[in-house]
Amino acid sequence: MDTVMRKAITAQERLLITLRYLATGQTYSDISILFRLPTTSTEWLNVSKEFEERSKFPHTIGAIDGKHIRIKAPSNSGTDFYNY
Repeated sequence: MDTVMRKAITAQERLLITLRYLATGQTYSDISILFRLPTTSTEWLNVSKEFEERSKFPHTIGAIDGKHIRIKAPSNSGTDFYNY
């Protein structure tokens, strides 16, 4: 579903991300690097310009959102599931 701040990823993108996860078992962080990241300075500037137009935050390429959910960390996960 599209929001005021961004367009939703397409069904094809969701499928590709899911298949990548199922095939490799990579973490969300690793997979996110593979999708939707500009590769040139011009592309980064376009992302920044679009984000500023939508959000009125200059010199920015995005925003982080998150939710804290209490879980029991998997064994041997180190500090991956700790909030600092």
